[in-house]
Amino acid sequence: MPRPVAFLQRFGFFLGLAGLVVAAPVRADAPGSAADNAYWLVGSWVCHSRADSAGTATFARNADGSITLKALFGHGDRTGEFDETYRFDAKNGTWTWTSTQAGHPGLLETATAGPWTSQDWTFEGTEFAERIRQDKVVNARRIQRPLRMLFVNLNNASYERDFQAYVRGHWATFSSENCARTGATAPT
Repeated sequence: MPRPVAFLQRFGFFLGLAGLVVAAPVRADAPGSAADNAYWLVGSWVCHSRADSAGTATFARNADGSITLKALFGHGDRTGEFDETYRFDAKNGTWTWTSTQAGHPGLLETATAGPWTSQDWTFEGTEFAERIRQDKVVNARRIQRPLRMLFVNLNNASYERDFQAYVRGHWATFSSENCARTGATAPT
């Protein structure tokens, strides 16, 4: 049986290194840390837009740490769905957001943001879209424009989300919604 002192001399470095790895602190802004509020969104919400549409938003946390959103909305007899994904890139310390609309395959919005560490969470990126005229004439107009999406935690039970385009030298809101949590409180 090896003597304890000889064992520590021979393997002490590796035990110390293992202790450092195990005890390494989690980055304060890592997803799910106390400083990153992204997972606060997980759950069900009822939403109303400034354009007078209403619907639901359901955020889910996936096994890989990403967050998905299925948003169903309606205005009069028109209904729609948005599908969004939020993924954290630990190497760059950023979240990437992508949004598509099931009924509008020409729409893709994508943007990035740092961790959500204050009342506001701002994503900046690009909107790519093929706009089809209302009269259904096949006359698509492709657009690509700077896009900003801003979450504001209003009171830990509701949020406001604005979508903005960069127009003539300033950011202009073109869509906005207010959402209130339904059911259980936010996960911790």
